[in-house]
Amino acid sequence: MVSSSSIIFMIISAVVSVLLPVILFVYFRKKYNISMKVLGAGILTFMIFSQVLEKLMHMAVIKSNLFPTPLAFAVYGALAAGIFEETGRFIVMKLFLKDNREWKDGIAFGIGHGGIEAILIGAMMNVQYIMISQMINNNTFNQSVLDKAGSNPSIIQSMLTLHDTLVNTAPILFSLGALERIFALIIHIGASVLILYAVKNKKLAYLFLAIFIHALIDFFPALAQAGFMGTVQVELVLAVFAVLILIFIIKSKKIFNE
Repeated sequence: MVSSSSIIFMIISAVVSVLLPVILFVYFRKKYNISMKVLGAGILTFMIFSQVLEKLMHMAVIKSNLFPTPLAFAVYGALAAGIFEETGRFIVMKLFLKDNREWKDGIAFGIGHGGIEAILIGAMMNVQYIMISQMINNNTFNQSVLDKAGSNPSIIQSMLTLHDTLVNTAPILFSLGALERIFALIIHIGASVLILYAVKNKKLAYLFLAIFIHALIDFFPALAQAGFMGTVQVELVLAVFAVLILIFIIKSKKIFNE
């Protein structure tokens, strides 16, 4: 059985994942009149460069088995995320946002990019967890797995692993999903501001800095997926990065006006 506390924390995480970008958009729209065009550009950048192009590369890499060890794949995954997402930001800002080079535009782009990620990954993942938890508690999970998996042993194994995770994970750990979305959104906004500064001032070095920082941050969750770090440890690391990047975001407003 999945505890009711676990399900409540999943619901909270899903709600936070949706409400956080909405609240940020409303606040910055009222205070700075941020552009809907820039917000939309951030959304499209995430969808095209992360969800389409990066995933196509992942499929090719997994099929070719270029990185057979979990640690090697973690390094590859972190670098791929950094390269695709930050290069995507750079290309879109440089080619399509020539009239949007203010600090508030970096904020808007980051809200769009990180906000759609929060909704598609944070909210949708928790909704799926809630639905599967209900099947487990209603004793319909096993039959559903067999119906969907057919004779595919890998799908069956992954679903059974998810079953054990939902049942055995401490309820409070499901609340970490909400914190992770907060940290991730701050990081995306910071990266967008940094890339926009690079575009505005024609300083390509900041693109490589953004790629490095993004890859470094993503390396820790990749380590957790490979079994080298615990979930709480990863969230603590992300919290440190988020605080440092939040300080950068605040101070960067003055830099843009120089």
